[in-house]
Amino acid sequence: MKIHLIKACKNTPLQVKEELSDKKVPILTSETDIIQRVKVKSNISQFIDKIDFAQKEKIDTLLARAIFTRGIPLSMVEHKSWKQLFYTIRPSYKLPNRKALSTTLLEKEFLLQKFKLENKIAESKCLSIQCDGWSNLRQEEIINFVITTPEPFFVDFMDTDGKSHTAEYLASQIITVINKYDPKKFVAFISDSASNIVKAAEIVQNKFEHMLMLTCVCHTLNLLVKDKFKCDQLQTFDTKVVSIIKTIKYNQKPSYKIRKISKEKNINVFVQLPVKTRWQSHLICYKNVFKLKQLRLIEVVEEIDFEDLKDKKTLLGNISKRLKNIVKPVHIAAHLLNPKTLGNDLTNEEHIDVSEFINNFAMNSYDLNDEDCLTEIINYKNKEGLYSKTFLWKTVSKLEPLIWWKSFNSSLSKLAQKILSIPVSSDATEKSFSSFANVHSKKRNRLLTDRAAKLTYISHNWKTLDRNKNDEDDNNSEIEDFTQNETTPFILQRGNSSHHREKVST
Repeated sequence: MKIHLIKACKNTPLQVKEELSDKKVPILTSETDIIQRVKVKSNISQFIDKIDFAQKEKIDTLLARAIFTRGIPLSMVEHKSWKQLFYTIRPSYKLPNRKALSTTLLEKEFLLQKFKLENKIAESKCLSIQCDGWSNLRQEEIINFVITTPEPFFVDFMDTDGKSHTAEYLASQIITVINKYDPKKFVAFISDSASNIVKAAEIVQNKFEHMLMLTCVCHTLNLLVKDKFKCDQLQTFDTKVVSIIKTIKYNQKPSYKIRKISKEKNINVFVQLPVKTRWQSHLICYKNVFKLKQLRLIEVVEEIDFEDLKDKKTLLGNISKRLKNIVKPVHIAAHLLNPKTLGNDLTNEEHIDVSEFINNFAMNSYDLNDEDCLTEIINYKNKEGLYSKTFLWKTVSKLEPLIWWKSFNSSLSKLAQKILSIPVSSDATEKSFSSFANVHSKKRNRLLTDRAAKLTYISHNWKTLDRNKNDEDDNNSEIEDFTQNETTPFILQRGNSSHHREKVST
């Protein structure tokens, strides 16, 4: 049979004949076999999967970026299913190990994101800075720093190592971050109203006199909501509402009945307890309770008329005090410089205050001509001079005020861009806390703080950097540009990565 298969049978494949033969040389019994042998070798050569170092480095970079930006655990590369998947897609590609991901590739992607981010900040003419502190799941005290261009970027973090958050200490750290960039570009510092950060802001302003020190509007609104609970009637009302929500939320039958009736009547009712640190959650909670009352599912909640409140004067006094704390001349100036409103609802006194602020801001802060700014404001408000062209005002409803002012090149437009680029709150810092918590979660509690911070830096800033980017833009040129540029950090330049130097097998 063996002899028959080797010499006589024409249907036996050449590979089988060679395996059955004791000879080391290929068995070619005819001219047809020779031609078939050549064709087989040609076809096989076309399907051999090869990968060189440059290709592997590129795939490693893209894979690492996908893992870092989506918050995927680094242990993914050690899972058998993922190894099988990548082997099926590209047999010659070997996944980087977990150590390579958490060291070399992480550092490379971190430096790449930092390089792109710092270029964005360098291109911006108006910067603002904000910071706040929080504690991670290991109760380590961390301070996050965010710079807005006006787009917010998480630029730095600091583990305080148990140091007291005194005003002097916080001010020194804020000044250090500002000095890393161009201090002249910074317009404002935004923070909450804690006593230590307020005093730190004063120290920073003494160092950089051209900067404005502002209070976060959202933080002040949250304090205002807390003030309302000093009124006994409102506190009783809130307690009753929370009790109703808890009864519904933690019992199956009431929850089911509400879902069923709201679906039948096409009324969206979202039953949720208010959160102490989120002022709007109280409003949403109350609105949903009154929706339940409209559905006749509850009857115990009675509306409260503000005029009937016994502590109305106290509440109004607190509101006035809080408003004075957050509404500064720069906010009124921003309202005036909004081409959609032109500040038409401002009083004469407010107009005088704004004019004085703009005069001082232009003259002392940015070497702008104060007389030109004041003259332009009059022309702008009355739509005269440069602003008398009708076509300029046709685009106001379609453009953001900041974009509208960028079409001009004058003293007032430069001032307007600086003012309108200032954020009203420090919510960007709060969002960086959320990103940090998503990365450094209970399931990933073994992550070192420094490593978790780098992962947060990459994932958080990637969302901002790639927000307006199309999928078509994610091509090879992005990696090529950043690996060949002379100003690129050394580790990012081609051939300098220490990751996987061994020869890549086929």
